[in-house]
Amino acid sequence: MRSAASGSDWREAEMTVLHVPSGDIEADRTAIEVEGVAATVSRITPGGESSGWHHHGDYHIIAYMLSGTIRVESGAGGHVVSDLTTGDLVHIGPRTIHRETFIGDTEIAVLSFWTGSGTDRVDVPDPEPAD
Repeated sequence: MRSAASGSDWREAEMTVLHVPSGDIEADRTAIEVEGVAATVSRITPGGESSGWHHHGDYHIIAYMLSGTIRVESGAGGHVVSDLTTGDLVHIGPRTIHRETFIGDTEIAVLSFWTGSGTDRVDVPDPEPAD
């Protein structure tokens, strides 16, 4: 694949490779953040614990399930339920009120990419049920 760098030869473009060895990636911490995009690896112990109702402000989150199962509830009264398992991909849009429950007996590992700005987590009361 060729990439044009401001009309100049691609070989003259500034290139950067940032390598973060797996042993240096802290659980649930941003591993790489560049130009408005953050990559995060989350490792969570299963057991039925819930994250509580929240949203992620103006952030878009795209996450890929590496292992385990997470139940995501959203919508009026939390009636929209998705069980995410290994190999699943999910997008959580800005200000989408939701909660995660960490289920099963397999360690949960998620690779997520965040883009946006502002506060990255806002805790909220339980959503009102639909009429």
